[in-house]
Amino acid sequence: MFTTIRRHQKWLWLVIIVLVIISFTIFLDPTVSTSRGGVPTGSEEFGSINGRPITREELMATYNEVQLRFLLENNRWPDQDPNARLWFDPDQRLRERLIMLETLRDYNFKVTDKAVAQWVATVFGNGANGSSSVDAYRQLTERILPERGMTAADFQRYARNEVGIRYLLQLAAASGSLVTPREAELAYQRENEQIQVEFALFSVSNHLAEVIIDPDEVARYYTNNMARYRVPERVEVSYVAYDITNYLAEADLKLSQLTNLTEQIESFYQQRGPETFLDPNDGKIMTPEAAKAQIKDQLRQRSATDAARRVAMTFAEELYSLYEQRPNEQDHLERLAAAKGLPAAVTEPFAQFEMPPGLEVGRDFVQAAFALSPTQPMATEPLAGPNQVFIIALKRRIPSGPPEWSAVEQRVTADYRRARALEAAHRAGQEFYDRLAAGGQPLQELTGQPHITWVKPRPFSPGTTSIPELEGQVNFAQLKDTAVRLAAGKHSNLVTNNTGGFVLEVTSRQPVDEAKMKEELPAFLDRLRQEREREAINEWFRKQSENTLLAGIPTIGNSR
Repeated sequence: MFTTIRRHQKWLWLVIIVLVIISFTIFLDPTVSTSRGGVPTGSEEFGSINGRPITREELMATYNEVQLRFLLENNRWPDQDPNARLWFDPDQRLRERLIMLETLRDYNFKVTDKAVAQWVATVFGNGANGSSSVDAYRQLTERILPERGMTAADFQRYARNEVGIRYLLQLAAASGSLVTPREAELAYQRENEQIQVEFALFSVSNHLAEVIIDPDEVARYYTNNMARYRVPERVEVSYVAYDITNYLAEADLKLSQLTNLTEQIESFYQQRGPETFLDPNDGKIMTPEAAKAQIKDQLRQRSATDAARRVAMTFAEELYSLYEQRPNEQDHLERLAAAKGLPAAVTEPFAQFEMPPGLEVGRDFVQAAFALSPTQPMATEPLAGPNQVFIIALKRRIPSGPPEWSAVEQRVTADYRRARALEAAHRAGQEFYDRLAAGGQPLQELTGQPHITWVKPRPFSPGTTSIPELEGQVNFAQLKDTAVRLAAGKHSNLVTNNTGGFVLEVTSRQPVDEAKMKEELPAFLDRLRQEREREAINEWFRKQSENTLLAGIPTIGNSR
């Protein structure tokens, strides 16, 4: 609903501009309250930026802007996107937004109401007619935002800041857009010139069989590389798990009591958009009925999880009291669980970047486990996994140390074999290059020896990213980087890597086709300018980040 920018008719702009400017009059009036959904608006400090204290209100207002930007770009909130956690870090985006807003404040750039209203009209100019676009704006400010504790004032603030930030980015990108047609032509020629190479490949795999395993040498190799095999610090935690399935009946009862459940599901379906509900089997858009059934199941699962959390929280509060009363005693969790007839268990030891074996949990479980200590022996909040809710307490921390030899003997032996084979491959490559450098024989004639593979790949250009037939044989990026620096008829030194090495010869360089270049150059010029603009923006923001001192900014989970 909000994700794309279209061309608009002037009358549509005027409708939304009037609507937005009227809302400015209401929501930007300093006499109007702007508290958000119970979030305190006091002046308590939460970190600082360039020495200026940041209040909770400013921090939460900025966080709301981060959430709003995600919504407008992705047509859903971050917690509604199952893939968001893979690429969206709200704390990083919060800090970036704080830096941008502070820069905007330093520039003292004034954004006009008209500029903001036109930007809003651009965002909401996606409907088939004017009324649908205005309805979309009203739906956001009157229904979607209040559900998240935000108001139209939050959106107006975001819109004004976004216009200002985009203006700053346009200024930063200006230097990157200065690409002349001649410069683009030269860049096109460099990127598309066809390079033909041939190379002698010295692979570690060709030497594995000839390595003799000497137990004393393997032991010496282990001693010299012991840090590589050191077992990291691990923890064991005691836990009580509440199965979410035990609370599905309670969730069903709660949902059955909602008189407007159908309307809520329909509203959520329309808010996210049909295109966001995809069948996991074939990737096609679900039917409305199937999508709404999925939404209902998600609501049911969430309600059951909340119910399990409430019960778990009661246990956690009692457990916390025991630790407060008798802090020097251990096994409070096991004893309290036994008294209540609950099964308690202990995880197998796991490291900070591992998941506990046999449990379906998230990274928050691992993070909470490694935050435990003798002075903070239990996690005070329930930890929800896909099927269970956990209360955990520290059982023991196992310091980092060397492993038992029997546990790593096979791995060390394999590593030793590979290390000796890699040395042999590098020696063979160096001997080959020495003979080549001494002269008297063409490169190809020197390859008729054991352990040397002669390879002649298809021609490629500096813009080529991969050659499938070379995968697993050689690092193509390293090969290409070597080739682009050589003139036709010249060969490289021995180039080594962790799979062996190669000696390469450029046999020819074919210039670009003039007719093809003429046809593709306009689009290439546009792409080149866009790339330069992105680089200019990234460099500008890097400098802004270096020159902006952020201190004491909490993670948003601790600031709410």
